[in-house]
This record gives sequence, structure tokens and C-alpha cells, in this order.
Amino acid sequence: MADEKTAYRYLEEIGLEPIEHRAIIVKYAPESDALSSEVKNFFSTEYYVLQMCKDELVLMRVLVWAVCTLEKEIALRLPYSSVRSVEVTDIGMSYRITIGT
Repeated sequence: MADEKTAYRYLEEIGLEPIEHRAIIVKYAPESDALSSEVKNFFSTEYYVLQMCKDELVLMRVLVWAVCTLEKEIALRLPYSSVRSVEVTDIGMSYRITIGT
């Protein structure tokens, strides 16, 4: 099972400095507000760890099959200097995080 210590270890192996207790599990928002898109997204198994590091935000894919593990690849790196805005919107049973660059 993927856990916080595994994420820290992977990130440290590639030279990043993760900040403890500053990670959340996220998934991409549906392509539209249509019900079919919402249902498709609900059953999607594509999850990511959004981790704050010393100098950047990092997105790592969680592989979900028989067991959960982290992909040893960075899906996205955003230096803090490139982040222009962060907006959190309540969308019912969840939240939508929009990061403007």
C-alpha cells in the first residue's frame, strides 16, 4: 500500500525535499459538468499524490490495481514561483482545487 513514507523516499531519491504532513490525494476534475462525465470520473482509478516540497508542488501518480503503489515518476512539477493563484471550491461531497500558473 502506498503511504506517506514511500512518497517521501521516492521524492528524496530524485533529489527533492518533501515537507512532512503536506500531501493530499487528488484526482483530475471531470471534463465537463455533464452527468456522464461526473459518473465516468467517479469510477476512475487515476489518483495522484499532491505533495508540497521545499521549492515546488509535485504530483505523483498512484497505481491502483491489486494493491496501491506509487509510480516512480513525477507527473507534474510546479515551482512555487510559477503558481499565480490557488482556488478551493466546495463542490458537494468534495472540493475542487484550481492552481493557476
